[in-house]
Amino acid sequence: MDDDRLTDLGPSGGGGYDAALLDHWLDGRTRMDARSRRGLPRGLLPRSLSPIVKPLPAGRFRVHESNAEMRWEVMRGQGYVVPNADFFVRNHTSTPLIDAGSWSLGVFGTGLRGSVPAGRPVRFSYRDLLDLPTRTVVCAIECAGNGRSFFAAQQGQPVPGTPWRLGAIGVAAWRGVPLSVVLERAGITREAVDVMPSGLDPDLVMAGVNYGRVRRPIPVAKALDDVILAYEMNGEPLPPDHGYPVRVIVPH
Repeated sequence: MDDDRLTDLGPSGGGGYDAALLDHWLDGRTRMDARSRRGLPRGLLPRSLSPIVKPLPAGRFRVHESNAEMRWEVMRGQGYVVPNADFFVRNHTSTPLIDAGSWSLGVFGTGLRGSVPAGRPVRFSYRDLLDLPTRTVVCAIECAGNGRSFFAAQQGQPVPGTPWRLGAIGVAAWRGVPLSVVLERAGITREAVDVMPSGLDPDLVMAGVNYGRVRRPIPVAKALDDVILAYEMNGEPLPPDHGYPVRVIVPH
């Protein structure tokens, strides 16, 4: 996914969210309410009504409501890494504008040392993360529905969802702090099972039901391996549409 601006790492369960999302996709009823702004956290700035911030020239993108896919031919002669301006956008709702100066990452849960008061997160400011050891990972981000339009075009079996062609994928050089460093400083214990990143995108509303923010669990062994909290993309601060100020990158 390409819409994970990290706000918290915690123990919330995601099974109900996944099951409901699948049911809605199968029923063809999934809709995104980009106007929902209830309960916006501090640090979000006013934005325009467009769900995507960056320019989307028709010659370089196909726009699908709150999503934008890169036209495949844009990469002719470009090489392996996709420029930030041409990188596809995958939003469940819309791109928030966040003030890194007031933003912080909270880490909490039962897998931390008992010295951390229950329910009180360990906080890392943007500057805190910049001061920690860094790692650069060159890897692809791809929407799971990439190529979905070909079910209809090639197999005569239309399916619900964003009608991506081939442009819902991109390779970038992501630079940030290893998640293992942050978890160790927060006091992770041997009892920890998994890590649940939660985004800062507006809540996902489908058929009148609010499912909250996008979130996905990561097994703790993977979280302590090669996952990074990225704050740079191709040598530049993350653009708003790609996770500013910090996003989770889970290679492979």
